[in-house]
Amino acid sequence: MNSESFSPNFVELRNGPTVPASDVLLLLALENRGMSFAIDKEKLIVRGLGGQKPNLTPEEVSHIKARKAHLMALVAYEAPTQ
Repeated sequence: MNSESFSPNFVELRNGPTVPASDVLLLLALENRGMSFAIDKEKLIVRGLGGQKPNLTPEEVSHIKARKAHLMALVAYEAPTQ
């Protein structure tokens, strides 16, 4: 990404996709609350503590539904080791 195309609203992952910053922040906030994520075929799975049903706000559920593709890309992303 060059400085001309820089936007503080997006995060460019090294050797990966460029995604909305709000999606990164949502996943980090949910992870901080003990939730985990997985992908099963074309489904994004969000688990609460100990595999329980996650405690999500209506806004979080709406965000997850609206940004499912970006969130799945983040969950599937493997950072390069170098």
